Amino acid sequence: MDRIRPALGAAQLNYLGFSYGTELGGQYAHLFPSKVGAMVLDGAVDPLTDDLTSFANQLDGFEKAFDQFAEWCKSHDPCSGLGDPRQAVYQLAAKARTSPLHSSAPGETRVATSSIVDLAVLSGLYSQSYWKYLGEALVLARQGDARGLFQLADVYSERDADGHYTNLSDSNLTIGCNDSKVGPSDPTIRATTASWVKRFPMFGLWSAASLFDCQQWQPKRTAPPKPTAPDSANTILVVGNLHDPATPYQGAKDLTKTLGNARLLTWDGEGHTSYLQGSSCIDDAVTAYLIDKVLPAEGKTCPR
Repeated sequence: MDRIRPALGAAQLNYLGFSYGTELGGQYAHLFPSKVGAMVLDGAVDPLTDDLTSFANQLDGFEKAFDQFAEWCKSHDPCSGLGDPRQAVYQLAAKARTSPLHSSAPGETRVATSSIVDLAVLSGLYSQSYWKYLGEALVLARQGDARGLFQLADVYSERDADGHYTNLSDSNLTIGCNDSKVGPSDPTIRATTASWVKRFPMFGLWSAASLFDCQQWQPKRTAPPKPTAPDSANTILVVGNLHDPATPYQGAKDLTKTLGNARLLTWDGEGHTSYLQGSSCIDDAVTAYLIDKVLPAEGKTCPR
């Protein structure tokens, strides 16, 4: 990142980072505080939690996000006829375990297993703008058509119409494992799985398998240090969404505190990240900072 800065002829780096991009931005500020220009970190990875706790917090966030979707679903077409949306997902997943669902999309040969059901639901919770598509997908799936489920799952997996995937999954695995400490042990994973099944009934068991992702990874790893930047050349703007399932709000509070020279801007919204997600209040505040380095008022919270 600091090689990009001089290549652009810039004395300081102006940076907008979302989600994992907040970890990159935080590390840059930690290593090159004098080079920090206008930096916005939106949807913060929590620098104060270990990997297992962070994963559990994320699952808790998605369980709560589904409850918010379910409440919306009950009074909005087309999914108002589903009854209890959570039970509808449970029933679809149970059916797909033994009788995978077919899709009516032309040329589609895949069948939707329970994993596709879970992935589609997870994808639909990343933005409130996806809720209507999730509702439609669940209605179609209950009629035996997995078309909507595949559409949502493919958005998450970055699969195109020709069946090609980006390197998203590969890069997530490689970066995540290299950034993590060695572990957890197999007994810890088994105990964690048993706990998650009870704590997170929709996503716990499905997600637990990924705890094994880094078990055979190289033991020599470099976990990022805690990002501190009290002497950064400019105050860093951290943006947190109160109902962000993927990067829960506590992460934004912790990152603001850890960085030292940072200010927190809050959105009482839904979905992952805040900027350019439908709030003119957030958009105006972030844009003013990026262009003119005008910080929002301390403690500012934008309504949904």
